Amino acid sequence: MVHVHLGPPLLEAVNAKAVDIGGVGNTPPVFAAGAGSRIKVVAAWHGASKGEAILVPKGSVLEKTTDLKGKSVAVAQGSSAHYQLIASLKQAGIELGDVKVKYLQPADALAAFTSGKVDAWAVWDPYTSQVLQAGQGSILTSGAGVVNGLNFQVAAPGALADEKKAAAVKDYLQRLRRAQEWVHGHQEEWAKVWAKDTGLPYEVALASVQRSNSTRIAVAVAKPLIASEQQIADTFTELKLIPKKVDFDDFVDTRFNAGLPPSTTPARGEGWSGKIYDPGAVSRNVNNTEVVVIGAGQAGLSSAYHLRRTGFEPDRDFVALDHSPGPGGAWQFRWPSLTYGKVHGMHSLPGLELTDADPARPSSAVITEYFDTYERTFGLRVRRPVDVRAVREGDGGRLLVETSAGTWATRALINATGTWDRPFWPRYPGQETFRGRQLHTAQYPGPEEFAGLRVVVVGGGASGTQHLLEIAPYAASTTWVTRRPPVFREGTFTEDVGRAAVALVEERVRQGLPPKSVVSVTGLPLNDAIRQGLADGVLDRQPMFDRITPEGVAWDDGRQVEADVILWATGFRAAVDHLAPLKLREPGGGIRVEGTRAVADPRIHLVGYGPSASTIGANRAGRAAVRDIRRLLEGEPKREEAAV
Repeated sequence: MVHVHLGPPLLEAVNAKAVDIGGVGNTPPVFAAGAGSRIKVVAAWHGASKGEAILVPKGSVLEKTTDLKGKSVAVAQGSSAHYQLIASLKQAGIELGDVKVKYLQPADALAAFTSGKVDAWAVWDPYTSQVLQAGQGSILTSGAGVVNGLNFQVAAPGALADEKKAAAVKDYLQRLRRAQEWVHGHQEEWAKVWAKDTGLPYEVALASVQRSNSTRIAVAVAKPLIASEQQIADTFTELKLIPKKVDFDDFVDTRFNAGLPPSTTPARGEGWSGKIYDPGAVSRNVNNTEVVVIGAGQAGLSSAYHLRRTGFEPDRDFVALDHSPGPGGAWQFRWPSLTYGKVHGMHSLPGLELTDADPARPSSAVITEYFDTYERTFGLRVRRPVDVRAVREGDGGRLLVETSAGTWATRALINATGTWDRPFWPRYPGQETFRGRQLHTAQYPGPEEFAGLRVVVVGGGASGTQHLLEIAPYAASTTWVTRRPPVFREGTFTEDVGRAAVALVEERVRQGLPPKSVVSVTGLPLNDAIRQGLADGVLDRQPMFDRITPEGVAWDDGRQVEADVILWATGFRAAVDHLAPLKLREPGGGIRVEGTRAVADPRIHLVGYGPSASTIGANRAGRAAVRDIRRLLEGEPKREEAAV
């Protein structure tokens, strides 16, 4: 094992083939990619960013980020702290050129910081904890709510091309993930080991473990992560700090994702829903508005349209926030082989029909272009990418919406965050022992990647059947397993059919139970492709297996199926963790909703949740939510109103 304590030199070693794999923060891979290094990000962890901080010396007169203008700041070039400095300055309305940047490695930066030669120091844990424990300084601002909190394992492509080394990398990553789980529950024990290994004082090691290391959770190297890192790369390109534009997707290898959740999964921590909250992480400048819309998919755009149509002005009376890199909602992340003609009941947004779309084009392209046109046509001014960290109670009856772009105090909230960021991964005995690849619909790349492989598809919804029909011509074999026998539906999916399906879901959320998808009650459309799949035996459904083995899946009756891939087409859950501080969840696990209104808090409307989680439902729900909110803000009595 080689000890390299900084990300950039470690990646130089990986590029030089002196090291096969090593751990770094979120920025060194961007600089390495910009330099043309041969590297691959193979694993990721998402943790709290409170340990990434801009520190000021003891007795400093600097009190807020804007005070850094004209001051000297030490930072290691190409480190995670480098981006955190840029992002923190940008959030405060300051350019990097407005401060005097001193590029110093941590040892030299610490000496400059403690001797008063620099006014501030942008750094990470354990250096942050070292300064705080020694009483040498304080945190001016942290990375929480500003940076993505990602850490990576980065490997040499040559090592991944070697069969034995690739197997060793897989084993190593599995051990790291288990070790990280252990750290969370054994923080003091790990701090003692770490202190002994590094020479850090135990108190410093423990503080760093509690603030940073123990909060990390293993996540998938997938589209949300790539989009977040691309934003970092583009920032450094625009500042001419890396020599060329980087396509971060070229520097990842997704083969080791092994059933992991997306990078948007909250970090571990004490308190609400596992998310880390640091009051110092959020901009002190609070923006007042009447309504905040979170999400810009079908539900969010419908809501924003009806707000605008009834007299609310974007950026003055309401703001629409979206964490995706561009227009398109979740559609922009769909696999290329999901053409528009295969889409399960897509309805146009209010006010602008989607017409003459080529059914052979990828739905991601068709709908992304449509949403982009829609936003521009109606001047909705969606802000992106903006990550909403938390919604909590504010002063004067307002809600505080805390985001990566600052804080909004609002009188009402429309939550339209959908489900794409929360893929559901069932757990089965032996899942961690499987030697093949596991991936979720959210990571599905298209059928070609499964050529010659034995594939087990889990799930009885529309995605599962679409995956099977696409993969079967390429794969060596396919096996379809579901918990319940699939239900096929004859006839066209009309608006009346959609309304009936929505009505079946509505009662569940009225009772405060977690919503089921609308598709779960509509059944699968019995079209020509499904009929052919049934006739060919591709859609030969098997009952759910009982366990996963290293070689495949097995049933208790002795049956076994060998597999190279398990594809989990098992659906999604509502992405509402940011609402956790408001304690809206009922004992049954869901948020009780009447129409779109949260019963526990009439200021909050959930559009695209439960009965409105369909394209037709979202359109109608957006109108109903706006009508209800307008009455609330004007002080009119509430009238019961259906959202569908």
